[in-house]
Amino acid sequence: MRILLTNDDGYFATGIIYLAKKLKENGHEVYISAPMAEQSATSHALSLRHSIRIQEINMKDFTRGELDCPCVAVGGYPADCVKFALAIPYKDVKFDLCISGINTCMNVGTDCIYSGTFSAACEATLLDLPAIAISAKMKGTEDYSYPANFLIENLEKLKKYASLFMAININIPWYNAEKIKGTVVTNCGWREYNDTYTKNEDGSYSVIGKPINKAETDHDDDCAWVDRGYIAIAPVPAYSTDTKTLEKMREEKWQ
Repeated sequence: MRILLTNDDGYFATGIIYLAKKLKENGHEVYISAPMAEQSATSHALSLRHSIRIQEINMKDFTRGELDCPCVAVGGYPADCVKFALAIPYKDVKFDLCISGINTCMNVGTDCIYSGTFSAACEATLLDLPAIAISAKMKGTEDYSYPANFLIENLEKLKKYASLFMAININIPWYNAEKIKGTVVTNCGWREYNDTYTKNEDGSYSVIGKPINKAETDHDDDCAWVDRGYIAIAPVPAYSTDTKTLEKMREEKWQ
């Protein structure tokens, strides 16, 4: 397959470089378009109020010969990287798939609202390019072999369900295969946090918090399943309408 590879951690991130190498080793053609700087939690922002600068990166030199593929570093957001790539540097390339990741932490449930990783994949689906977002809990290691192998081994099946306005979101709760209990296809859930705001000496505020563990709940969603130790795969639409509320609202008499 001809694959557009992006992320929100930057073109230099270990996860995207490792995945690019593994994809090429498995016979895929890879093109990278990723941020110049880390852009986590920038959601689906686009550069409308400032210009976009780009830099062509010689990945063979940058990785000391480990990876050789086209790469553009984009001075914008993750969604910019996809939109711009398809419009300018790779406009003549017929891509089969867009992959965003491998992200260094998980993006489950409502985290998709904030995630630059997921939003890059989401932008691809708006442009009629099937897309997959993949995130994994990588704290304590830079060994991306398990999440990369999982993705590649299941790539054809995953691509089959990625479609216009529908991205496939994968979250892997551990980088060690021995700790993974299985794989579940499930709903996108609600990720709750115990956030608190602390006041700094300069008068500013910083948010500190951790997600609330849902492992012991009866929830059937990606938040609960990753907390239980399972890989969670969820088909997430780029946009949707609540049809039940829609029908109720249509019954109202509007002035």
